[in-house]
Amino acid sequence: MKTMCKVMSLVLTVAMVMALAVSGGAAYADNTIKIGWLGPLTGGVAQYGEAVKSGVDLYVEQLNAAGGINGKKVELVAYDEEGDSAKAIAGYSSLMDAGVVAIVGSVTTAPTIAVVSEAFADNIPMITASATAIGVTYNADADQVYTNMFRSCFIDSFQGVTMSRFAKEELGAKTAAVLYDNGDTWILCDAIAAAEESGAKPGSDAYSEAVIAAMSATDKEFVTGHVSFDDHNDPQKTAAIIQITDGAESFWGNF
Repeated sequence: MKTMCKVMSLVLTVAMVMALAVSGGAAYADNTIKIGWLGPLTGGVAQYGEAVKSGVDLYVEQLNAAGGINGKKVELVAYDEEGDSAKAIAGYSSLMDAGVVAIVGSVTTAPTIAVVSEAFADNIPMITASATAIGVTYNADADQVYTNMFRSCFIDSFQGVTMSRFAKEELGAKTAAVLYDNGDTWILCDAIAAAEESGAKPGSDAYSEAVIAAMSATDKEFVTGHVSFDDHNDPQKTAAIIQITDGAESFWGNF
């Protein structure tokens, strides 16, 4: 379970990290891509932030060892928002001032919602690994889809209803445990690579739009199932269902 959590965290973190384009390009070097990470490393929900951050650190290390993105090394800039919405906004500003080209975060819902409107105004692409509320990608009051914001986890309204129905109707179960994987690390890597290949200048609107367009167009098959995004930038996926009875695992099917 711990390994699966790390994999999930890595996926989501990298996704967010790779998705942001910086507004100020002064800190961008020709051979370096600065990536921001935003989440809680202290405070009451630090355990979630630590898991996501560990995944990002591991992936960036592996990515750089493999040559980076289009030959450019990735430099990670992290900000601890302590699970606090106001501090998350301050963290977003700090990362933008640092010249990041991508941000992974935030981790919990309230800080993510606080930041996404700022990022939307700046046309900065983002992705969250674990913020599940509908408001992360859609502002119902303004009827506004945050076209810059992506998530790799299912939304709350889908998770609870769908999985409980499946467990009851298909498995006849009264109790259940869930193992899950939120996506693939390369979704956002591919998006950043597409922006780099387009020749757009990091920090420009064209660069941001290239990242957003590449992520929106994701339509791939992975080990965990088919992955694409809907009009709200929420994942449309199939998931592998594994049933465990008396300690024995059996593959039930794709859902």
